[in-house]
Amino acid sequence: MAASACQPVGQGTGAIASPSPEPVTSTAPRPTPTPTPTPTATPTSSPRPPSAINENVCGSGPGVAGIDVSDYNSGTVWSTVQGDGKSFSFVKATEGAGFKNVYFASDWAKLKSVGMIRGAYHYFHPSADPVQQANLFLSTIGTLESRDLPPVLDWEETDGVALSVVIQNALVWLAQVETATRKLPVIYVSPSFYNHLGNPAQFSKYPLFIANYEVSCPALPPPWNNWTFWQQGSGPVSGVQATAVDLDLFNGSLGQLQAFASSGAAALP
Repeated sequence: MAASACQPVGQGTGAIASPSPEPVTSTAPRPTPTPTPTPTATPTSSPRPPSAINENVCGSGPGVAGIDVSDYNSGTVWSTVQGDGKSFSFVKATEGAGFKNVYFASDWAKLKSVGMIRGAYHYFHPSADPVQQANLFLSTIGTLESRDLPPVLDWEETDGVALSVVIQNALVWLAQVETATRKLPVIYVSPSFYNHLGNPAQFSKYPLFIANYEVSCPALPPPWNNWTFWQQGSGPVSGVQATAVDLDLFNGSLGQLQAFASSGAAALP
């Protein structure tokens, strides 16, 4: 997933680094692969403690292929994307407290018209007010329909603020969006970035969208023991006007993906 090139000054440039007294600014647009132990085909059932190591967990089957797009992707022909074997897509809606993807409304409507399963994501900046960020996102996506995927928090930045603030502001955004949409949000994160945060246990209830490239099975940071979506890397897809686009996989069947979307309303009593 991508940060906007037009992000206002003051939102931060991001920091994905090993823990240290001074935050390290990352210039790489994508998370890097993380060395991890031998894959396990049977994930544990309870949340793992923060002290646990990253664990490679394979999918339950071949999965369902999809993509995610941002404000860098204009003119996507969604019927052609669908014809290339992609069943779903996440579309960037907003970033920080003031940026809207100008292509979101068009992509959102066209995904529905061709019958693809759609989801929206927000690129989070912890230095900005989390309530303002949530409100911007919610006003941009409108009312989610029953077959729309839960909202995604794209979490890649610390903006140089204290990790306790980063974590607290993410919790505020997630709670606000969950209450408004009646769907439990998904967290998109890389293993190395979540390790840098200290593997906070407060997020174990949220489905994981793991970003881990060039591996046969993704590495999961604690507390998670399984993944829902996996961003595997990037490559060409027919219908996308770019040499490469983010390639995603859902951990289950198409029927399970449809059920995951429609059951989001049951996340709250």
